[in-house]
Amino acid sequence: MIRLRRITAFWNFIVLVVQVNGQVCDYLEMPAGTNKSETERLALTAPKVQTFLEGKQIRKVIVVPERLENIVYSWSSKSLQLQLLGHLLL
Repeated sequence: MIRLRRITAFWNFIVLVVQVNGQVCDYLEMPAGTNKSETERLALTAPKVQTFLEGKQIRKVIVVPERLENIVYSWSSKSLQLQLLGHLLL
């Protein structure tokens, strides 16, 4: 009976794949049935995702419930200028 409870508890959680511009950057474990806005909030506040989004402007967040979340960003003009300047100096 204890094993059966562990199995059902396991099935109450899902692993959400978080992508930034189509590249997988993190996996989040969350309760099954989490609504779309809560899923979006959890993914955007994840530490690994924050490192990918530093200095970038989020354009769109695509959520496929209980499967994946893709965060699409665009470069801010200041970070783009710094990146171009860095390539020119090399």
